[in-house]
Amino acid sequence: KVGIICGMEDKLLYRDEVYAIQGALFDVYKTMGNMWGEEVYQQCLEKELALRKIPFEAKCDLVSNHVVFSCLFV
Repeated sequence: KVGIICGMEDKLLYRDEVYAIQGALFDVYKTMGNMWGEEVYQQCLEKELALRKIPFEAKCDLVSNHVVFSCLFV
């Protein structure tokens, strides 16, 4: 909750959406722990976001300074 730490909770854009995504991330982490690789967390997060009906695009490419990154967009 970055906004709370900075005293800016009321100034967060898309506050409800941010909290919903953070909740999904925290639940995946609490369930899976910290012993898995990135691919496992990616798959779990995709399932959690779908269960919560949070729209996302899995494994799309992001281009920055002519470098292509794979990412998850929510």
